[in-house]
Amino acid sequence: TLGAWVKDCECLFCYGKWDFPYSLVPWLYSSFRGRVEIIQLFCKIFHILFQHKSIKHPCLNMLRRVGEEVDILTCPYNLSHQILRCRFQVHLVRCRKSHPDAKKVVCPFNVTHRVNEQELDWHVSTCSNRQSFEVFKSSDSHASGSSMCTSFNDNGTEANSTWQTANTSFELETSQNWDDLPSVPSYDPKAYAEKSNVLRQPVGMKPSERVAFRNAERKRLQNL
Repeated sequence: TLGAWVKDCECLFCYGKWDFPYSLVPWLYSSFRGRVEIIQLFCKIFHILFQHKSIKHPCLNMLRRVGEEVDILTCPYNLSHQILRCRFQVHLVRCRKSHPDAKKVVCPFNVTHRVNEQELDWHVSTCSNRQSFEVFKSSDSHASGSSMCTSFNDNGTEANSTWQTANTSFELETSQNWDDLPSVPSYDPKAYAEKSNVLRQPVGMKPSERVAFRNAERKRLQNL
């Protein structure tokens, strides 16, 4: 019973980086006579030792007592791995690296479903997450003008429903038409600077040309 409770405690796995020393379970049981409160305290201390600075870590809230309902999934690569559902996807990524020769394929409806290659066709036809995909596909077909929708009943059986969509066209009314506007010449910055109170600089001129340009600019600015 105590060993089952320890396996249900996700914090002991430290996010999959470390393995809990299950050899200490008999020692804990004999030393503390199965007192869950003391075992929980030991788990917190064990968690801090593995580079966790605070005991207020979110995964400490996952501590479970014996008898409480826990959502546990079995790893497809190693059946002895019992992982919480909220940590299952992270565990699969790490466990797959430890089993590179495992001939497992990923379900197209749920990445956490890893099955054998021979069982893929059967799993796809019976996958529990297929319903959401079919609903999404049917809604997309409905938006594009399709008249057929494939859905699933509550009992898992397939049901077909049809509808008709009206091909309506929408025209956005506007009071302006750029094609009817008169032609306007493009903006000329040099012509604008000659008629504005803007100090221009002689660029790329000879010394004599720069002197003449500055004199002309001085007269131009005085006349504005």
